[in-house]
Amino acid sequence: MATVAVVVGMLILVSSAAANGGAVGVRRLAAWASRCSTWRATWTRSGHRWKVAWKQRLHQQQPPHITVRFRLQLYSAEDYSDLLINHYSRQTLALYSVGLRKFLLDGVGPLGCLPSLRASGLGPQGQCVDQVNQMVGFFNQGLRSLVDKLNADHPDAMFIYGNTYDAVYNMINNPHKYGFRVMDSGCCVLGEDGTCEPYAEPCEICSS
Repeated sequence: MATVAVVVGMLILVSSAAANGGAVGVRRLAAWASRCSTWRATWTRSGHRWKVAWKQRLHQQQPPHITVRFRLQLYSAEDYSDLLINHYSRQTLALYSVGLRKFLLDGVGPLGCLPSLRASGLGPQGQCVDQVNQMVGFFNQGLRSLVDKLNADHPDAMFIYGNTYDAVYNMINNPHKYGFRVMDSGCCVLGEDGTCEPYAEPCEICSS
């Protein structure tokens, strides 16, 4: 199976465990990288081509369920989705204006299935929060439309939509297909918010 980088004709960057040198990127563990207060961007120049990798934080300073309630008080799900898409469009076109021509625009995964939201009380205990996943659906639908528009308006560039939602949701609903045997227990000590406690020792079922 070809990777996205191969499909769009981009060179694959060599991974490195050490952060020595200005041209070396280091990939942090996603759960910790997402807690940064700023967006992560790594730029590499090859001839006249720029390659960019974005890591937008998913965790706010407040717990996710509090953030969701706060957002719903300010906007409807559709209006908030439109607001995000407008920001996304402007940022993407800003990158286009400086010469980028190959884009992968990832959709958002099923955030309502995050452990912290499953434990939030916004839905049935231990189940995905449908209201949040519905909000994600509005955004992903808008992003698909944005990708179609960008491809139509800028034929000299390539815009690809990444269907993250279905890929992750399929893993949640068909865990055995991906080699998971234990679905109702974490591989670490869980806190009240359903996420792993910092510095806790993982248990023996981590491989399953």
